[in-house]
Amino acid sequence: MRFVIRLFIGETTQARFNRAFLPAILSLLLAAGWLGIVFGDSLLILNPAIAACLKLAFILLVSSWLIRFLARGISRQIDSLNEAVQANEERFRAIFEMAAVGMAVISPEGRLIAANGKLSEITGYSNDELLSRTFQQITFHDDLKVNLGLQQNLFDGTVANYAMEKRYIRKDGSTVWANVTVALVRHSDGRPKYFVSVIESIDQRKQADAELRASEELYRSLFENMLNGFAYCKMLYEEGLPPDFIYLSVNTAFETHTTLHNVVGKRVSEIIPGIHASDPHIFDIYGRVARGGNPATFETYFQSLGKWFHISAYCPKPDHFIAVFDDITKRKVREIAYQRINRVLRTLSHGNEALVRASNEADLYLRMCEVIVETGGYRMAWIGVPETDDARTVRPVAHGGFEDGYLTVCTISWADKPHGWGPVGTAIRTGLPQINDDTDDNAAMALWRETALKRGYRSCIALPLKTDSEVFACLAIYSADTGGFTADETALFQDLANDIAYGVSAMRDRQRRQEMERQLHQAQKMEALGTFAGGIAHDFNNILTGILGFAQLVIGDSGNPGLLAEDIDEIKRAASRAKDLVQQILTYSRNINIDKSPVDIVGLAREVHSLIRVGIPSSIDISINAAMPEAFVLAAPANIHQILLNLCLNSADAIGDASGTIVISITPAERMIRLEVADSGEGINDSVRERIFDPFFTTKGTGKGSGLGLSVVKGIVDDMGGTIAVESGGDGTRFIIVLPECRPDGAQQVVAETPDPPPPPLTKATSRRVLVVDDEIAIVTLLSRVFRREGWDIVTSASAREALEHVAAGGSFGLVITDQGMPEMSGLELAASIHALQPQIPIILMSGQEAPASDALERAGISSFIPKPIDGEALTTILKIGA
Repeated sequence: MRFVIRLFIGETTQARFNRAFLPAILSLLLAAGWLGIVFGDSLLILNPAIAACLKLAFILLVSSWLIRFLARGISRQIDSLNEAVQANEERFRAIFEMAAVGMAVISPEGRLIAANGKLSEITGYSNDELLSRTFQQITFHDDLKVNLGLQQNLFDGTVANYAMEKRYIRKDGSTVWANVTVALVRHSDGRPKYFVSVIESIDQRKQADAELRASEELYRSLFENMLNGFAYCKMLYEEGLPPDFIYLSVNTAFETHTTLHNVVGKRVSEIIPGIHASDPHIFDIYGRVARGGNPATFETYFQSLGKWFHISAYCPKPDHFIAVFDDITKRKVREIAYQRINRVLRTLSHGNEALVRASNEADLYLRMCEVIVETGGYRMAWIGVPETDDARTVRPVAHGGFEDGYLTVCTISWADKPHGWGPVGTAIRTGLPQINDDTDDNAAMALWRETALKRGYRSCIALPLKTDSEVFACLAIYSADTGGFTADETALFQDLANDIAYGVSAMRDRQRRQEMERQLHQAQKMEALGTFAGGIAHDFNNILTGILGFAQLVIGDSGNPGLLAEDIDEIKRAASRAKDLVQQILTYSRNINIDKSPVDIVGLAREVHSLIRVGIPSSIDISINAAMPEAFVLAAPANIHQILLNLCLNSADAIGDASGTIVISITPAERMIRLEVADSGEGINDSVRERIFDPFFTTKGTGKGSGLGLSVVKGIVDDMGGTIAVESGGDGTRFIIVLPECRPDGAQQVVAETPDPPPPPLTKATSRRVLVVDDEIAIVTLLSRVFRREGWDIVTSASAREALEHVAAGGSFGLVITDQGMPEMSGLELAASIHALQPQIPIILMSGQEAPASDALERAGISSFIPKPIDGEALTTILKIGA
């Protein structure tokens, strides 16, 4: 250490000599000088040389004294300096040893000349170990080259000092970072003398820096590689409102999710022109976050980007916000797709319910359109039928939802022309579904675009309803959204269209089958009528014999009022029997009414008994055995007629010309009605009994039976929910039918019936002039005589057109009576025409057939219906109207 201090302070040999010998020398010189001055003259006399020497000695003495005086002052200064140096040395030693940084003196060759304790602490070496090494040995090899280069700059004089960060190799082999400042001390001649180094350990800082860099690198890596988009923005305000914001920082995911690039430093309105119009809500949300500091989490659709985002926004400092977001477009699209698919599935489910419940084709169409709109949430749905006219028009038959006259103002065709190039026309023409994703952009919608958009029809789909051979209708569905029908939705709607087509086909098949059954039943009745036609002819001949005979008696007994009255009464009774017989035949032969209602089979059996009695041999006794006065079942009356007639005629055939019996029995059986038809015929063998209900199976000869009678009976019984069985043996055959009982109040009625509206009130004649229209001369004559007797003016016509001309010419009539079955024009048509011309005229319709429906009578302006044949009661009714 002393060497180090001397290096900095220094002490010469001359200084030590002056302190030791200078006082003696000065004393001798002073004595010599004094002698020279005192004895100078004497000495000069004695010897000039001696005098000169003495003077010189004196001078030297004085000079030496002066020099000593000065030297003493100098010595005192030097001592003071030495004390200061010593103090400085001690202070330097303390500073060197106690310094918080490492210090070292290093030779130009690199050997450590001196090192303090802090450097030992930094490197882990003792002081002696350090002094035995060079700085190159304790410098980490990766940093040595740079260190030597900087040292060379000191040698070259290009720099006075340098500083660097480098790693030292500690004694344990580890490294430690240090900040080193080095200066070069040179000799007076400029040669390098030694280096002075100050070493500050920065290992902790380096470690902290490394951790900070690692953290920053991790953050940067996370920031750049995070899947979430990140945007740091500054909100801009104008008059307190947030109309814009600037992007300050974004990550890579931001660009990936938004497809926006180079946005930093730019306004969002600059990057996305028109965002204020397309997505104004985003400025309100971000503005509240940046101003109030309350975070917000929300999902939103950016129309300007065409994407859905889940966004979390918060405020790091006033007027700034950070948005972290995910692109959830795919999820949202899936969710929307699932919702739409579920909507279509619900529509399909409810549509299938409507398919089951629909009573007819028109009802099915209407229900389907309503289900699509109400369940599916679509704007409008309609079904059109392709016509075969010249324009090939598509005729709407049902619609649901917001239609607002669209189907009326639009011309829709299925021809290969402009009005047929829309979705509906193309679907009908090609048999393939047609999709319009955007009405505003689809050329096929050009003719209907303005009308459709005005009603909010942004997209639509047209689905053909077809069988294997033809497209018979088209279902069109309109959505308020563009792209309203995906491929999956289209496939499901095609299934719905197929279901509708199948349902319509099934209905049509059922209607055709019902019509065939009706025709079959009618044919069976005609066959049955043919069977007893001879009996009917016999009975009519008997009735006509009585009428003709008594009419002849009337002529002969004209002079005898008593006999004349009896003859006329007999004629009336015979005519009444003929009327009843005709009514029975009409009741049986009329078309089957498929509507069911509670009917009394006891009363129906009596009607059949009267009818069939005339068609079977008198040797066969037919009787009714009813255990109750009334027995109600749910049926069409004609069906009960059909069952009883077929079974009774079969029984009569089984008995043949021999004597025998047919018994119709009706008994209760635990909420059921048991109907039996038993005969005393020859019976049915087992092989035949197994097949008697098979269609077209018969044991009768050629031309005597179709083999459909019993199969029809079984079909009717099955349809009524009943059962039929056969028992046969040597004593005859018994058909046993069990049907569900139905209360007369209709409590168990399956098919609800709407009662006919009450007949219109009778309209009184306004004049005494009557127009009678009938092509039967006898009826015209009868009515003319009756009305003339009552004082009426009669106009008759055998032609409906001629009668209409009378009215059209302004004829004033108080009453019109017309037959239904007229040539050229029916009575209903004539009445409707007359009613249109003069609605105040009462009109009476006559017919020998079944009365038309009451609503048809009302529409034609009919005041009353009179069935033929006309009897006294009917004439009284006519006269009441004319009264």
